[in-house]
Amino acid sequence: MNERLEDIEFFARSRNRVAVLEALVDSPHTRRSLQVETGASRVTIGRIVGDLQERGWIRWTDDGYRTTSTGRAVAAALLELCETLDAAAVLEPLAPSLPPEFLTIDVTHFRDAEVGVPSETDPLAAARTAAELMDQCDEVRILAHAVTSNTVTSQIRAAEKHGQRSAVVLSEATLESMLGDATMQTQLDRLLDLEEVAMYRYDGTIPVSMGIYDDETVGIGTIDESAYPNAFLVSTDETVLEWARETFDEIRRGSKAIRSADLRL
Repeated sequence: MNERLEDIEFFARSRNRVAVLEALVDSPHTRRSLQVETGASRVTIGRIVGDLQERGWIRWTDDGYRTTSTGRAVAAALLELCETLDAAAVLEPLAPSLPPEFLTIDVTHFRDAEVGVPSETDPLAAARTAAELMDQCDEVRILAHAVTSNTVTSQIRAAEKHGQRSAVVLSEATLESMLGDATMQTQLDRLLDLEEVAMYRYDGTIPVSMGIYDDETVGIGTIDESAYPNAFLVSTDETVLEWARETFDEIRRGSKAIRSADLRL
């Protein structure tokens, strides 16, 4: 194990080593062409080539240096590790709120996602990203871990002004929270009176808020201890979309429709 960790450290200490191995996977190279490809110096390339040859990961041929079978395997594993770490970095702001039983797909599918998080210069980044998606779509499906008066106002406006169609599943806790607030209860009544809106009550736990916008974009949002949006992820990856559709449908099937008359009993 220690030797394998040393191999990982070998790459971690130098971007050029990774670049050289990746370049040789794609095609054979001379030392000179590796300099051009990677931007590394002649001395650096010479040292890296020697190290890779010593490990048996590349060899010299008439066409130049090429990866060996083990070299290609190492490069593939290295790429997979980098993709996993890229995805982990993207998901970092949301990770504490994403239990494994909820996020059931390989996290590498999130590596190209974008995440809005509040900062000193942009404290509303997460909330704004979510609001923009909501305002721009014609149809949305939402699993609501928590809601704010502003998000409900946006949903009402989109339905009344633009005919936006929405299906919203509220956790039991979220619904009870809305019913306990006079302003949000009034907003809920308005939503239930709109024919474009379908609302559902789910007795289980919804760990994060998730939206599917126009069936082409997924948004996942988390909140802080003060119920303030602290991260909002946006992805158009097809595997993420399929996971979101299946997750919404499963929770929706286990939910009950909310009717205005039921809340007034």
